[in-house]
Amino acid sequence: MTNILEAEHLNITYETGEGEGQRAVIDLCLSLGHGEILTVVGGSGSGKSTFLHSAIGLLSDSAHIVGSLKYEGRDLIGLTEEKWNGLRGVEIALIFQNTGLSLNPNRRIKKQVLEYAEAHGMREATQVVKDMEALMRGVGFVDPQRVLNAYPFQLSGGMLQRVAIAMAMLLRPKLILADEPTSALDVTVQAQVAAQIKRLRDEYGTSIIFVTHNMGVASYMADRIAVMERGRLIELGTRDQIIRHPQAGYTKLLLAAVPELEETEGML
Repeated sequence: MTNILEAEHLNITYETGEGEGQRAVIDLCLSLGHGEILTVVGGSGSGKSTFLHSAIGLLSDSAHIVGSLKYEGRDLIGLTEEKWNGLRGVEIALIFQNTGLSLNPNRRIKKQVLEYAEAHGMREATQVVKDMEALMRGVGFVDPQRVLNAYPFQLSGGMLQRVAIAMAMLLRPKLILADEPTSALDVTVQAQVAAQIKRLRDEYGTSIIFVTHNMGVASYMADRIAVMERGRLIELGTRDQIIRHPQAGYTKLLLAAVPELEETEGML
């Protein structure tokens, strides 16, 4: 399996004005294969979301990056905003933790989808709507036209996340970055959203990095699991290696926080 994304000795520091700054990612070496699902697990402050955002150029201006981060052999560090705009959406898409905050509550979903598509060169509105409706059916909507004509505040959190998944796939990106997309949802909707994201890989061969703090979700989603703590990668392995034979103490603590992992896997 060749790699679509590779980080080698990646270090990300946030300048704080107090000397050395805050180290968010420390000497990270991690790769993602084509068609692979990698879950990155860790608690708050582990650096998992910082790493994810670095892969789509959405770090704040206070972030300082050292090391190597490559997408299909292309160095992402230091790209201009113009070049990032050529990658975002088209080749690399991001699903936010709370999609509702990224959508304009005063504009219908359909209008925002059309604007998103046009910004990336898809100007035939009829075809865009047709493609979006097909994708929405694929993520469980039985009446996509009604949803497209709705305002974001008229939809539940789970529905908004499914809209986000469909929008992320609209341009058929090669890589999807999912930043804790199930953490704000109830357990039943978590299961639905996780299953629909996983289905993208099965149907389109999409590579996916799925960031989560929930080891039960990670167990269901992953081909491989990376565990991060305080900015460092402390354990990496296949799903079964991490779930069945964890080595790091922190990984064991994360697993212990899911008291009925087998039941969680079955539910998902």
